[in-house]
Amino acid sequence: MQSALPRQSSNDTSSYTAIVGAGVGDGVAVGSSVGSALAAAVICFIYVVIIKKDKLVFKAEAPKYAGALFETAGQFAYIYALADTAHVALAAPIISAYCVASVLWSRLFLKEKLSWKHYAMIALVVAGIVILGLYDA
Repeated sequence: MQSALPRQSSNDTSSYTAIVGAGVGDGVAVGSSVGSALAAAVICFIYVVIIKKDKLVFKAEAPKYAGALFETAGQFAYIYALADTAHVALAAPIISAYCVASVLWSRLFLKEKLSWKHYAMIALVVAGIVILGLYDA
């Protein structure tokens, strides 16, 4: 991505980075995201266990733990995909297609009825992602 602003020197990238994107691919930005997420998890754990004095029963809470684990893995995959600046134009539409996956999962697991319009839009989204992939190569 090209910026409309001229760069002052090869060593001075602070203004360029601030305008183009605040270090999406930088290890510092990813590290601080992980650090803040970990800090939030620790604070929530302390609140639930120490302040509210709730017991954490693993068997009863297993689906919630699995959901939290997969959500965390998804967030790491999201950050990793956006850090790849060469393919960020592909990552955003694919990540935004999560609603298609939700509709397909609801059809498979909840046995929801889908009309031909639903299937047509699912096909259109998948075709769009395939076309983006073909033009990226």
